[in-house]
Amino acid sequence: MKAFNVVFDSVASVIRHASLVTVLLLMIPLSVFARELDNQILASIEPIKTKYNSSDKLEVRVSYTNVGSQDIRFLKRGTALDSIIGDEFLSLSLDGQKVPYIGIFVKRLPPVDRDFVVIQPGQKVSKVIDLSLSYAINVEGHYQVLYKDRDIDLKGSSPAGANGAVLNVIEDRPIRLFRRTPIIASSCDAAQRDQINQALTIAESIGVRASQDLNNAPVDQRPSAPRYREWFGVYTASRYERVRRGMESIANALVNNPIGFDCTCDIDNRESVFAFVFANDPFNMNVCPVFFRVRPSGTDSRSGTIIHEISHFTVTAGTTDFRNNQAGVRDLALSQPDNAVRAANAYEYFAENTPFLSMPGPVNPVDADLVLSSVVISNVDPQATELVEISGAVVNQGGSVSLSTRLRLTLSTPLFSTQVTEVVIPSIVQGESAGFEFEFEAPSEPGEYLTELCVLVVEGESNTTNNCSVLSPLIVGRTVLVVPPILELLLED
Repeated sequence: MKAFNVVFDSVASVIRHASLVTVLLLMIPLSVFARELDNQILASIEPIKTKYNSSDKLEVRVSYTNVGSQDIRFLKRGTALDSIIGDEFLSLSLDGQKVPYIGIFVKRLPPVDRDFVVIQPGQKVSKVIDLSLSYAINVEGHYQVLYKDRDIDLKGSSPAGANGAVLNVIEDRPIRLFRRTPIIASSCDAAQRDQINQALTIAESIGVRASQDLNNAPVDQRPSAPRYREWFGVYTASRYERVRRGMESIANALVNNPIGFDCTCDIDNRESVFAFVFANDPFNMNVCPVFFRVRPSGTDSRSGTIIHEISHFTVTAGTTDFRNNQAGVRDLALSQPDNAVRAANAYEYFAENTPFLSMPGPVNPVDADLVLSSVVISNVDPQATELVEISGAVVNQGGSVSLSTRLRLTLSTPLFSTQVTEVVIPSIVQGESAGFEFEFEAPSEPGEYLTELCVLVVEGESNTTNNCSVLSPLIVGRTVLVVPPILELLLED
């Protein structure tokens, strides 16, 4: 069972201060740039001001014009017209460097009538949005704002893309702070806490299993694996590796990190929302009414929603929201596999695995023998709560490929022993190794700790007596409080 943590403010990602743009860019007029789209919707972006100082809202007007001859039923989701700006439908860059998206990602029910607007021939529908709420615009410069190609599978027209505009920011801006998720007890009632903890336990189980299934699939059988192809499409080694690493990061987060939950759900149209997260605020999520109405496991379940939301974090899989149901994700996998491997729902549906689809396992996983090699502790005498790094490799010195497993770190004293962390180790071909590197926090109580690192035994392992290594003792010292000289004088008085 996970503990729930309380963290408050975080500094958003800061873009490296860039040099002044060229004279040619300075000559670009700060006016509307747009192009006609294939579906007869013309999308355009217009800065509200010619210059923005440090205190200004970074507002732009985004407009959608029907240039066709018939009414168009336009889906507002994933556009500026949405009541929830929870999608990266714009792309910002400064001197060719992408500006990080710091807005929210939202998992919602399929759209209903209120999520559409009918745009008549010649009609323009506009909305002003503040880009500083969704993008890390912190330094002065000329920001290129482009309309991204979107992929929306539901009935209704949507813009496929448009050119953008230049945003002239003339002063560095304060870094935007946002509220992190508080402890669960302050926002969720007892019944909700029980539902969350039940779902979290299931999410950890299906997340670890999904990671192991991807790791354990023999390389020569991956291209034909039914479960992978269903949700991620045609196999390539690079796409498979992206999914494998993403799912491994999701599993590691569920095993090792406290997950924060907030049941307040302070968002528009909350009755249609499962959950939402800030991608750069791991590992906190906001859960909403739909989350508590669905089942704990199965398709679009509570546990699957947790997998979905964790996949959005930039430190895990960095996914986005392309399709919002199984039919849409299957179509995405067939037509756009490059997008499927970035789709949060694809990771969710792979982990939920309903309906069941198989993944090939290792052939004859007998006689594997896993041992630790070249283990290094970065600091054997840390201060209390200081981060310590451990690196090394797991070697398979047996006669066959090993199953995926986990590496467990334990600290102990004569009075107690505690598991500190676990990391996923993929399947390893005989004679080869898998490197690892992770951090853990030194204990808060000073003293000497025995440090033991173990590879968990895999099925068919020929020798299970050599899976653990006792490392150098960890000598934890007290944190030294530096007293300012003026305070020393006061204390002496």
